[in-house]
This record gives sequence, C-alpha cells and structure tokens, in this order.
Amino acid sequence: MELTGHERQLLNQYSKTELVELAKRYSVFYKQKGVIRVNYNSLTKEQLIEYISKDKDYINSKSNSRVEQLKVRLRGIIDPEDMMIEIISVLKDVEMIPTIGQYYTFIYNAKTVRNRSNERVVPSVDKIYYDQHPLVIVTNIHSWGFTAINFHWIGIGEKIHNYTWNEIAGQLHIVYKKELSYMRSLQYMEMKRYQTI
Repeated sequence: MELTGHERQLLNQYSKTELVELAKRYSVFYKQKGVIRVNYNSLTKEQLIEYISKDKDYINSKSNSRVEQLKVRLRGIIDPEDMMIEIISVLKDVEMIPTIGQYYTFIYNAKTVRNRSNERVVPSVDKIYYDQHPLVIVTNIHSWGFTAINFHWIGIGEKIHNYTWNEIAGQLHIVYKKELSYMRSLQYMEMKRYQTI
C-alpha cells in the first residue's frame, strides 16, 4: 500500500526511507543555494519532515483525509457528545496557545457568566447557555484567554465570545480552512446551561 503520510500521527514516526517516498509522492521541492532541488536522499530526516509538512499538496491531502475519516466515523451518530469524541480523535493536530486567524474546535466548560455576553437567554427561566463544543476562528489573544468568532452561534446569538485558559478542557484541535465547510455542516454544538443569573 502506498504511503500517504497520514497513517501515523506525526511525520517523525516515519523512517527516512518512508519520508523520501512521501517527498516523491507529493513532488516536494526545496531550495538549496538558490537552486530548486528534488534530491531527497541527500536530506536529513529532519529536513524531509520540515519540507513535507510545509508542502501544499501534503497539507491538502491531510485535510481531505481527515474529512473522509470523519464522514465514516460520524455515520449514524447524532449525539453531540459522541460526535465530539470522534472529532477530537481524528483532528489530532493540536495547540495549547492559538494563532490569530486559525480555526479550532475544543471542549469548553464555562464556570461563570461574569464578563460574558448574554449568549442565549431563555427569559422564562432566566438562564444563559453556552456552547461546550465551539468551532471558532481566533481574533485576539489575551493573558486570560482569547476572543473568537464561534461559527455555531452565527444567526442564533452573539457570535463573538471570550474563552479563558482555565475553562478549556484539553487542547485546541486545529481545523484547516479546507475542512471548515464540512465542520460547519456538523450538528455537534452542545448547549450547556450556566447557573441562575
């Protein structure tokens, strides 16, 4: 079976021979002394990993591969909790500190409504809800956390939200731009209720 570079979680888990095969598969080009080269055998394992990981064809194939995996794994699942478990098991590229302009999904356990927008108030019970499984694009980073647009709230509530470091459960799972349309089509928003205001 031909390697795709997505069989293992990290490129450094491949041997140098396998990385050379991947470089050939994606026609990875690199510059050396101002000249474009393709002599992969002369590169170190670390150089191969660096060039492959930045190659556009490799990045696009990774996005396609992850979406295809999710389509298979989410077939027949409707519970948002179960969906999120599958999503984070496939979206293994993670960061602790986000990058402005990058898309992420993560598990969020909000503790308080203090300094938050009224995301979704239900007047009869005077409760505010939050999304436990945000799908966001980060707009600002602060010492206390970050501000982001949550795609799940577009059209149903205030879409810009603050997320504090202490209330993020685990890590931020990177969603690539090419995957965003598919991720937005998934119904994995999990509405959780804050305490009484």
